[in-house]
Amino acid sequence: MINLSYSQKQELGGLLERLATSIDLTETQYKDAISRYEAVSAFLADPAGSLAPYRPGCRSQGSIRIGTAVNPVDEECEFDVDVTCWLDISLPVVQAFVKGLIGDRFKSDGTYRYMLKEKKRCWRLKYHEASRFHMDIVPAISDDFNWLLALGVPYKYAQHAILITDNTLHNYYDNSYELPRSNTEGYALWFTDIMRIQADQIRMKLAAELRMSVDRIPEYKVRTPLQRGIQLMKRHRDIMFGDDELRPISIIITTLAAKAYELVMQSQSSNLFYDIIVAMVRLMPRFIEYRNGIAWIVNPVNPNENFADKWQEDQELAESFFRWHTAFLNSLENERLIDKPVVLGDHLRKHFGIRAANAALNITGYTSENERIEGLKKAAAAIAGDAAYTDRRGNVNTSNLGVKNEPHRFHFDERKNKDPQKKRL
Repeated sequence: MINLSYSQKQELGGLLERLATSIDLTETQYKDAISRYEAVSAFLADPAGSLAPYRPGCRSQGSIRIGTAVNPVDEECEFDVDVTCWLDISLPVVQAFVKGLIGDRFKSDGTYRYMLKEKKRCWRLKYHEASRFHMDIVPAISDDFNWLLALGVPYKYAQHAILITDNTLHNYYDNSYELPRSNTEGYALWFTDIMRIQADQIRMKLAAELRMSVDRIPEYKVRTPLQRGIQLMKRHRDIMFGDDELRPISIIITTLAAKAYELVMQSQSSNLFYDIIVAMVRLMPRFIEYRNGIAWIVNPVNPNENFADKWQEDQELAESFFRWHTAFLNSLENERLIDKPVVLGDHLRKHFGIRAANAALNITGYTSENERIEGLKKAAAAIAGDAAYTDRRGNVNTSNLGVKNEPHRFHFDERKNKDPQKKRL
């Protein structure tokens, strides 16, 4: 933990916000994703299409829906757009039939059929490589949500409960009342309600700056400290764990962060981004319950669901979460954040990635301190050996690019002692 002045917190908060912005999807990516989503929704809901009798409706879900999506660490990887498509079908029903209806609709189109791939609970549309994203469409039907109301879930969240399909279940081909339950829209509404006041304030500020009406501000332009904080957490996790199966899952990070943020905004007087983020991270473990020694992270729109249920099967998952949480908090309270720029830059690159850190620091290229010194040594050797050129960006190279450098031995102390008259001779 470090003691920071008000101005240092302001500066660090601005840096962290820029860091989160740098890992967010770009405006072009958002517009492209929205365009594709609208096209898919219109296609599935076409009155002349095969799904028309089932009155299909679509809604985005997941990180895109709640504004916590991040670009993959690897530029070659794709980000995903999650969509729910619910159909008006009564129980009992065969899961394979529900899923097949949507699959058949896509297969009827000359373009979508070649983009389509079946996954465990969804149909995936893989777009061309330049787009760098895919869309997962989850087939669903409405659930009778009275059981949620009985558990105390507010009507505004409970009413969005759905039943989905899973082709790995034993009853996938059975006519059944028992389908997997979900409520992604209810969760999204719970999440957005927690940050509604701050989101509305940011939206009004943007509207004034852009001279637009409030209702014309796109959702992806409004980002609260909660959303930015979760983006930073997810990027730190991705850097720390890579593809390790023990990495903390996003729904746990998001749920604990949201619950902590709600408490912070109710009890903390500071409105500085840095203070809010640090307080939120510190409080996250408080919302892990223990029931008879079993860790519970409760789904806020389904009290019967434990997001940490797999922790009981594999204790390493719990250990990994707490190890990540400690590391992330340390990355925010580390003295390197107020050290000289080179040290600060290396700290951010270590925890959040080179591209993200450079963008936040407004640096177009990067070398660590050791690499910088080695680079200077190589440049000096090239100049001394009459083999150096300087390109138009000021970079020294030995590839005959740019202006030829005069040879120099860099014996500065010796040069001071030389007789200037002899030097001219």
